[in-house]
Amino acid sequence: CASCGARVMVALKAVAAQASGQIQKHVAAARAELQAIMEQQAAVTQSLWEQVEEELNLAKALWASMAEASGGAAAGHAYVLLSEATAARDGAQVAEAMAHASQAGLPEPTPTFNELLARLRQEEDLEVLWRCFMRALAAEDAIDLQFWCQEALSQGLHVPADLVAAVS
Repeated sequence: CASCGARVMVALKAVAAQASGQIQKHVAAARAELQAIMEQQAAVTQSLWEQVEEELNLAKALWASMAEASGGAAAGHAYVLLSEATAARDGAQVAEAMAHASQAGLPEPTPTFNELLARLRQEEDLEVLWRCFMRALAAEDAIDLQFWCQEALSQGLHVPADLVAAVS
């Protein structure tokens, strides 16, 4: 009715309900896809940590023998720092401990160790990004979702189409 607008209100209410239902379907599908991405990312990070730990264990054995031979306290200190950083699973701490070891005159575990450590730190950063994305999705925070969507896209990452649809 043009004079009372009853049909318009009913139609708008129906459209809003339909849009809300579609958004919820997109959010549910996005949540499932993000969970799968998170699991894959965690597996990549775990695998890299295993490689880093393997190389560091060899290096620590070498350093321990060097410390005994030279009586160097610096080598022993670097060994302790690296053990703590590895136990904490903190890539930045491992990098700092490796810098300290280098200053103490200790060799790198392998020629490619720094590349491996850089890749680990990059993958850890991606894991943090996806965790933030998941938190924003769980909170259904549209502003945070838009931010993390733009951040992921700016890094060339795949953002689930359902998530892009839900944010739009």
